[in-house]
Amino acid sequence: MAHALFLLWASALPLVFSPGPANLSLASVGIAFGFRRSLPYLAGILLGTLAVLVAIALGVTTIILSHPVVVQTLKALAAAYICYLAWKIATASVQSHPDGPRDVPTLWHGLGVALANPKAFAALGAVYLGHTVSATDSVSDAGLKVLVLSTAIIL
Repeated sequence: MAHALFLLWASALPLVFSPGPANLSLASVGIAFGFRRSLPYLAGILLGTLAVLVAIALGVTTIILSHPVVVQTLKALAAAYICYLAWKIATASVQSHPDGPRDVPTLWHGLGVALANPKAFAALGAVYLGHTVSATDSVSDAGLKVLVLSTAIIL
Protein backbone atom coordinates (compact mmCIF):
# COMPACT_ATOMS: atom_id res chain seq x y z
CA MET A 1 0.00 0.00 0.00
CA ALA A 2 2.87 2.41 0.74
CA HIS A 3 4.12 1.96 -2.82
CA ALA A 4 0.68 2.78 -4.24
CA LEU A 5 0.42 5.89 -2.05
CA PHE A 6 3.87 7.03 -3.20
CA LEU A 7 2.91 6.56 -6.86
CA LEU A 8 -0.30 8.52 -6.31
CA TRP A 9 1.66 11.34 -4.65
CA ALA A 10 4.33 11.29 -7.37
CA SER A 11 1.64 11.52 -10.06
CA ALA A 12 -0.25 14.32 -8.34
CA LEU A 13 2.58 16.75 -7.62
CA PRO A 14 3.56 17.59 -11.22
CA LEU A 15 -0.08 18.10 -12.16
CA VAL A 16 -0.86 20.32 -9.18
CA PHE A 17 2.19 22.54 -9.77
CA SER A 18 1.90 22.76 -13.55
CA PRO A 19 0.57 26.02 -14.99
CA GLY A 20 -3.17 26.34 -15.27
CA PRO A 21 -5.80 29.02 -14.77
CA ALA A 22 -5.67 28.88 -10.96
CA ASN A 23 -1.86 28.89 -10.68
CA LEU A 24 -1.40 31.67 -13.21
CA SER A 25 -4.18 33.85 -11.81
CA LEU A 26 -2.79 33.42 -8.30
CA ALA A 27 0.66 34.50 -9.50
CA SER A 28 -0.87 37.55 -11.16
CA VAL A 29 -2.90 38.48 -8.10
CA GLY A 30 0.16 38.06 -5.91
CA ILE A 31 2.22 40.34 -8.14
CA ALA A 32 -0.51 42.97 -8.36
CA PHE A 33 -1.58 43.00 -4.70
CA GLY A 34 1.19 41.38 -2.68
CA PHE A 35 1.38 38.19 -0.67
CA ARG A 36 -0.76 39.09 2.33
CA ARG A 37 -3.62 40.65 0.35
CA SER A 38 -3.69 37.61 -1.96
CA LEU A 39 -4.23 35.07 0.84
CA PRO A 40 -8.06 35.15 0.68
CA TYR A 41 -7.87 34.49 -3.07
CA LEU A 42 -5.48 31.59 -2.41
CA ALA A 43 -7.87 30.22 0.21
CA GLY A 44 -10.69 30.32 -2.34
CA ILE A 45 -8.59 28.45 -4.90
CA LEU A 46 -7.68 25.81 -2.32
CA LEU A 47 -11.27 25.36 -1.14
CA GLY A 48 -12.56 25.20 -4.70
CA THR A 49 -9.94 22.68 -5.79
CA LEU A 50 -10.67 20.53 -2.74
CA ALA A 51 -14.39 20.73 -3.63
CA VAL A 52 -13.54 19.52 -7.15
CA LEU A 53 -11.62 16.59 -5.64
CA VAL A 54 -14.54 15.67 -3.37
CA ALA A 55 -16.94 15.91 -6.31
CA ILE A 56 -14.73 13.53 -8.29
CA ALA A 57 -14.52 11.13 -5.34
CA LEU A 58 -18.29 11.14 -4.93
CA GLY A 59 -18.86 10.51 -8.62
CA VAL A 60 -20.63 13.83 -9.20
CA THR A 61 -18.58 14.49 -12.31
CA THR A 62 -19.70 11.17 -13.79
CA ILE A 63 -23.33 12.15 -13.29
CA ILE A 64 -22.78 15.60 -14.81
CA LEU A 65 -20.85 14.21 -17.77
CA SER A 66 -23.74 11.89 -18.59
CA HIS A 67 -25.89 14.95 -19.46
CA PRO A 68 -24.43 16.68 -22.55
CA VAL A 69 -26.54 19.84 -22.18
CA VAL A 70 -25.30 20.37 -18.63
CA VAL A 71 -21.71 19.79 -19.76
CA GLN A 72 -21.98 22.36 -22.56
CA THR A 73 -23.62 24.91 -20.24
CA LEU A 74 -20.95 24.45 -17.58
CA LYS A 75 -18.19 24.74 -20.19
CA ALA A 76 -19.63 27.99 -21.50
CA LEU A 77 -20.04 29.45 -18.00
CA ALA A 78 -16.53 28.38 -16.99
CA ALA A 79 -14.98 29.81 -20.15
CA ALA A 80 -16.82 33.10 -19.71
CA TYR A 81 -15.73 33.41 -16.08
CA ILE A 82 -12.09 32.59 -16.84
CA CYS A 83 -12.09 35.10 -19.73
CA TYR A 84 -13.58 37.75 -17.43
CA LEU A 85 -10.90 37.12 -14.80
CA ALA A 86 -8.15 37.07 -17.44
CA TRP A 87 -9.33 40.47 -18.67
CA LYS A 88 -9.43 41.87 -15.14
CA ILE A 89 -5.93 40.57 -14.43
CA ALA A 90 -4.50 41.66 -17.79
CA THR A 91 -5.81 45.18 -17.39
CA ALA A 92 -4.80 45.51 -13.72
CA SER A 93 -2.02 47.96 -13.03
CA VAL A 94 0.96 46.77 -11.02
CA GLN A 95 1.63 50.29 -9.85
CA SER A 96 -0.63 52.26 -7.57
CA HIS A 97 -4.04 52.91 -9.03
CA PRO A 98 -4.58 56.57 -9.97
CA ASP A 99 -8.27 56.53 -8.99
CA GLY A 100 -7.71 55.17 -5.49
CA PRO A 101 -7.44 51.64 -4.11
CA ARG A 102 -8.30 48.70 -6.32
CA ASP A 103 -10.52 45.82 -5.33
CA VAL A 104 -8.47 42.83 -4.27
CA PRO A 105 -9.82 39.49 -5.53
CA THR A 106 -11.59 37.74 -2.67
CA LEU A 107 -12.05 34.19 -1.46
CA TRP A 108 -15.18 34.01 -3.65
CA HIS A 109 -13.21 34.98 -6.75
CA GLY A 110 -10.65 32.25 -6.02
CA LEU A 111 -13.42 29.75 -5.40
CA GLY A 112 -14.98 30.65 -8.75
CA VAL A 113 -11.68 30.20 -10.57
CA ALA A 114 -11.11 26.80 -8.98
CA LEU A 115 -14.62 25.53 -9.73
CA ALA A 116 -14.42 26.80 -13.32
CA ASN A 117 -10.94 25.36 -13.86
CA PRO A 118 -11.07 22.56 -16.45
CA LYS A 119 -7.50 21.53 -15.61
CA ALA A 120 -8.54 20.72 -12.03
CA PHE A 121 -11.29 18.38 -13.19
CA ALA A 122 -9.16 16.72 -15.86
CA ALA A 123 -5.95 16.35 -13.87
CA LEU A 124 -7.48 15.35 -10.55
CA GLY A 125 -9.95 13.05 -12.28
CA ALA A 126 -7.19 11.28 -14.20
CA VAL A 127 -4.98 10.83 -11.14
CA TYR A 128 -7.87 9.82 -8.88
CA LEU A 129 -9.31 7.29 -11.31
CA GLY A 130 -5.91 6.07 -12.53
CA HIS A 131 -4.70 4.80 -9.16
CA THR A 132 -5.88 2.10 -6.80
CA VAL A 133 -4.54 2.26 -3.27
CA SER A 134 -6.70 -0.44 -1.67
CA ALA A 135 -8.20 -2.99 -4.05
CA THR A 136 -10.11 -4.76 -1.29
CA ASP A 137 -11.90 -1.81 0.37
CA SER A 138 -13.37 0.93 -1.83
CA VAL A 139 -14.06 3.26 1.12
CA SER A 140 -10.43 3.09 2.29
CA ASP A 141 -9.28 3.48 -1.30
CA ALA A 142 -11.35 6.65 -1.77
CA GLY A 143 -10.41 8.06 1.61
CA LEU A 144 -6.68 7.53 1.15
CA LYS A 145 -6.75 8.99 -2.35
CA VAL A 146 -8.64 12.07 -1.15
CA LEU A 147 -6.18 12.47 1.75
CA VAL A 148 -3.07 12.20 -0.47
CA LEU A 149 -4.48 14.43 -3.21
CA SER A 150 -5.71 17.00 -0.68
CA THR A 151 -2.23 17.18 0.77
CA ALA A 152 -0.77 17.71 -2.72
CA ILE A 153 -3.30 20.48 -3.43
CA ILE A 154 -2.60 22.30 -0.18
CA LEU A 155 1.16 22.22 -0.71
